[in-house]
Amino acid sequence: MRIGIVGCGVAGMAAARALARKGHAVVLLEAFQQPRPLGSGLLLQPSGLAALRQLGLDAEVIQRGARVERLDGRDLRGRLIMDMRYADWRRDAFGLGVHRATLFDILHDGLEPAGVELRTGVEVEGFEDGQAPTLIDAGGGRHGPFDLVIVADGSASRLRAQLRPAARAPLYPWGAV
Repeated sequence: MRIGIVGCGVAGMAAARALARKGHAVVLLEAFQQPRPLGSGLLLQPSGLAALRQLGLDAEVIQRGARVERLDGRDLRGRLIMDMRYADWRRDAFGLGVHRATLFDILHDGLEPAGVELRTGVEVEGFEDGQAPTLIDAGGGRHGPFDLVIVADGSASRLRAQLRPAARAPLYPWGAV
């Protein structure tokens, strides 16, 4: 399959690498001229670590992150409002605190060797739907046709409203969605 992915963030790059490993022709389109991480840190949950394991990247990310065994949340008075121990779910489970730039670099460094075509400076604003979707950039350029398009352009996605007009994706003041 020929697959177009919009967005060179963590999700877009992970999807691109996974699909390229399966033999698909993957084109990753990014609005920035030089892809870069946005944001600071991430807390990877066991499911995220499992996804990295499937890509063969878990050991490298774990080595560069901080293991989290428990989440302890308290209100301003110090009262416990959340106490989550990963081991309560599964004995060997844990979260991992990692700087977004670290995860970004690990994923980005493997794009070319995986055979992913990265096109930068392509701000995708729309698409032509049909049997083989084509993505349209801000300058009127056309990318495709593709057999499948993955929209991973983040919380401020321009495509979300076109694809799913009723979808709600509020931006939270503390930066999490």
